[in-house]
Amino acid sequence: MKKPTLTIMCALFCGTVWAQSATDDPGVTVNGVTWATRNVAAPGTFAETVESAGMFYHFDRKEPYYNATDTDKPADWDNTQSTSLEWRKENDPSPAGWRLPTPGEIESLLDGKNVEKSWDAERRGVVFTDKASGNSVFFPSRSYRHMNGVLWNTPTLSYYFSGTQKMVGTQTSPCVLSVNNDYFKGQIINVGGRIACFVRPVKAAPATAASGNDAPIPRPKAARTGAPPSPTRSFPHPTDVPRLVAATRSL
Repeated sequence: MKKPTLTIMCALFCGTVWAQSATDDPGVTVNGVTWATRNVAAPGTFAETVESAGMFYHFDRKEPYYNATDTDKPADWDNTQSTSLEWRKENDPSPAGWRLPTPGEIESLLDGKNVEKSWDAERRGVVFTDKASGNSVFFPSRSYRHMNGVLWNTPTLSYYFSGTQKMVGTQTSPCVLSVNNDYFKGQIINVGGRIACFVRPVKAAPATAASGNDAPIPRPKAARTGAPPSPTRSFPHPTDVPRLVAATRSL
């Protein structure tokens, strides 16, 4: 059996040094959606463990900010809001084969009929458990970076991005999963676009020869209008014409 590939390296990014994590993840399916079991760390990699925070991202940006243990404002903090309503594919920091979840996929975790959510005080995070299969996925709560860049002083509250934001008044507002230890445990809300949050990807659909924008568009059949077509007429062969004319004159 092929062992998972673990790439270890150090790189200078956003003014700090970090270790690159594994690029693969077993994934777990909860209520029909396959989630990664870990947060995204550096672009294209996963955090070291299920409990690890990973790194913070702004909406529609591929460059991360310091992890959740660094409380000070990053020297290169930039809270400019993205005007794109979708997290563009080229900016998705998810590892290969994974992508940002849609708001609907986040909603699937909050489906009380099929999913149970509970607070794990020991690991500090929310567990979402599929009632039918028993599969569960853990989302650690490790705060978030406020619009001023500092680590917000609520360690039991975190936000996880979807790949979509909407206009709220004149401002863009990302749709996120709120993970906390209060009565709600988890809920989907829209937050100010200038904060930095975690990314938890879902499994991307396998590529096919004709998919997405490359899929052929079926042409609708033209509706038949008016009188039905006449039956097919059978015309005489040219060599029979003189014989038919002679027969007609003898009548």
